[in-house]
Amino acid sequence: MTPILKYSAMILAAAAAAGCSMFKNDDQDIRIAFGTVTQCENNLPTTIDADDGSHIRVASYLAQDITFRPQDRIAFNYTILKTPEETGDGTYRVRINDAQNMPLHTVILQSFIGQNPQHRNDSIGNDPIEIYSAWTAGKYLNLAVGINAGENYVRHIVNVVADDTDADGEGATNVYVRHNAYGENSSPLYKFYVSFDMGAIADGPGTAGMRLHWKTYSGNLTSSENLSLTGPK
Repeated sequence: MTPILKYSAMILAAAAAAGCSMFKNDDQDIRIAFGTVTQCENNLPTTIDADDGSHIRVASYLAQDITFRPQDRIAFNYTILKTPEETGDGTYRVRINDAQNMPLHTVILQSFIGQNPQHRNDSIGNDPIEIYSAWTAGKYLNLAVGINAGENYVRHIVNVVADDTDADGEGATNVYVRHNAYGENSSPLYKFYVSFDMGAIADGPGTAGMRLHWKTYSGNLTSSENLSLTGPK
């Protein structure tokens, strides 16, 4: 349960909130992608495996106030300098215009909570959270979320809990997005991306993917469509 320090995160584009892994702005030739950093130099990513399968080499940066390590999850705004056809090596050469580290957590299993339910449920929290988009890539579940947070810089925790003990009536694994605000529930609404390693439920009870459940600021919601993991990258 890694805590997320509350911050006003960069919102890359409305298209990302619609669940797209990449989009193109025809006026500026700016694209949005999500992926995993594979190599770094001086704490800056030099190669990235994008969630859509693209392999990216970073040639330059407009954003310099970013720090990454290999295997970090990244959401980034970039411009293509050379296509794979132009590089001849199957990779894109890009300029990163802006980037955000996507906090990476590991799914928590319901069987683990059941060993000490009162303490662990209290720690995980059950405060409201908004989900604007959810999508999978490889073993990762990615979320664009929003939480109410004040100016006290209280640490908030966002987790996902998977019921590994039983599937629902349609054969899906129930996954619950949980938020611990530690008593803070003031505005404004901060938006950011977060990523979860769901490898622990790849062979779980559900055969029809995952069904998300979460508590919003206006009530409880359940996803209308199931999400499926495509396997480890």
